[in-house]
Amino acid sequence: DRGQSGPTQRLVAHSNMARKLPWTSRRGPGEAGGSILLMCASLALMVLVTLWPFDFSVRDTWLRPGRPILLIGWGRSSVSDVLLNAGLFMPFGFGLASLLTWRRRLTGLKSLAVVFGVCFAVSYAIEVLQQFMPARYPALRDTLANSFGGVLGWSGFQSLVRWRSRRHREDART
Repeated sequence: DRGQSGPTQRLVAHSNMARKLPWTSRRGPGEAGGSILLMCASLALMVLVTLWPFDFSVRDTWLRPGRPILLIGWGRSSVSDVLLNAGLFMPFGFGLASLLTWRRRLTGLKSLAVVFGVCFAVSYAIEVLQQFMPARYPALRDTLANSFGGVLGWSGFQSLVRWRSRRHREDART
């Protein structure tokens, strides 16, 4: 307890980054509940923004017999499109990194790989669905931008963990 009053401090993960991060035993949604809420809200926003107006049609797409459905082209994106795509996936990557840390005790490069993989899979699924929308143009470039946004969210969470850990150590010294 290091002489501090209040709830007992517990370790949350077995890594240098999150080892000394405080975690109280109080009841409530806590970090894991907040992570799930953030992920669900950001996923709903991602689906809404990327698939609106939900006008799916098999007849009006560029799909032709013999062309694989899961194959999407490289596509063209402006710098603003890439930045918007990355920004759209940042909260999802942040929430997923948080969930991996609090629930699975997964940190570091393993956590980064999972965040990138999940963001890539979700983004790729959205791009495949966009093939069935006449007003949308699926692009692998968008998938990579979205995945990069998830990695930026992961990086933001790791920075928050470091900051809270440093702050906790400073508070323990005083």
